[in-house]
Amino acid sequence: MIIYLCIGLVTSALSFCAVRESRKSKKTSTLLLLLIIWIFVFFAGARDLSVGTDVTVYGIKSYEIAKMSSLEGFFFDSIYSSWGPICKLVIWIASNIGNSFFWYLAIVQLFTVIPLVWSTYSFCGRAFPFAIFIYAIFFYPISFNAMRQIMSLPYLLAAFVCYDRNKTGFSVVLTSIAVGIHSSSLVGFLVYPLCAFADNKKFSISLKLVMLGLVMFVVVSFSDSILKWFTILTGLYTEYVSGVGAVSGGGLRTVAALMCVMITIAFAAIVFLHNVDISLQKERNISRLASLCIVGVALWSMSLLSFWLYRVGLIFCFYSILFFPVLLDSISCRREKNFLAILIAFMLVMFSFDYLVVQGSHEVVPYEFSNPSSRLI
Repeated sequence: MIIYLCIGLVTSALSFCAVRESRKSKKTSTLLLLLIIWIFVFFAGARDLSVGTDVTVYGIKSYEIAKMSSLEGFFFDSIYSSWGPICKLVIWIASNIGNSFFWYLAIVQLFTVIPLVWSTYSFCGRAFPFAIFIYAIFFYPISFNAMRQIMSLPYLLAAFVCYDRNKTGFSVVLTSIAVGIHSSSLVGFLVYPLCAFADNKKFSISLKLVMLGLVMFVVVSFSDSILKWFTILTGLYTEYVSGVGAVSGGGLRTVAALMCVMITIAFAAIVFLHNVDISLQKERNISRLASLCIVGVALWSMSLLSFWLYRVGLIFCFYSILFFPVLLDSISCRREKNFLAILIAFMLVMFSFDYLVVQGSHEVVPYEFSNPSSRLI
């Protein structure tokens, strides 16, 4: 856990310098952004083969098969032919561009972190360092396990940024790229009606939260049926249908997730009900992102009922990388802003620590550098 904290602090400090230098020298700011990307990429590539469940489940095997196969063979004839086309292309390139497994892991992370840095830097402004810290502490370790899904999510962030700037066509293209990486990103198209719902001025904030709660109730009530129909139609996630049961280590995990729900709603209420001086654009962004994050943490906290809700909830929780920084940036009182920043950071660290203690090597994995004796060529 210490190494993830160190990565978070260093990249956040570099992010702060990048924001400050952007007013003086674009070249220096760009170099700092590239350094941030390099840090994430290096530590992803330098990790041991035991760090990340997806590495052992399919990472090593897909690397070996892609290295021995032509692009056409890997696309259509390998056991991974059912994967998204863009994901297969990235995996094949990552396997063949270098001469070691380091480059495979590094390029997968590179493909993940470039749209993430662009989205957060262009959207969060002064709060960009906090966005990087959130990714480093919370989602970066998870990317070692859910490699393909996390690879797709930054493109949903980029799609949201384009949608916010009225570039709907680019937004749809980026969402389609995310789907081409991992099929679960199909729910990313729900972002558009959810944002439209958040923008609707006919309903009060309280009524919107109640309506979101009702939607969550319906989803959870029929989760098994929804998943079965989804697997019948797509042939995906069939392993979740049989015994779609409790997730291991549920006690602390549920408490932590429910804390996320309550704190998210509380933060949204603070801004909407007490801070009347924020601009209309910030109010719109916060309203949209709050709706997405509330959906995400609600689904994630209900993963004890059905494991596939965790996969869907993770997608919407990823928008917290944009939500929390923008929310903090809208608060004018420095003391309140610092207090909430510390509270959010503490919540994220404890949430990750909960995974580490309860689930061992599932979500947040104790980092180890690559062992020379176990390296793949």
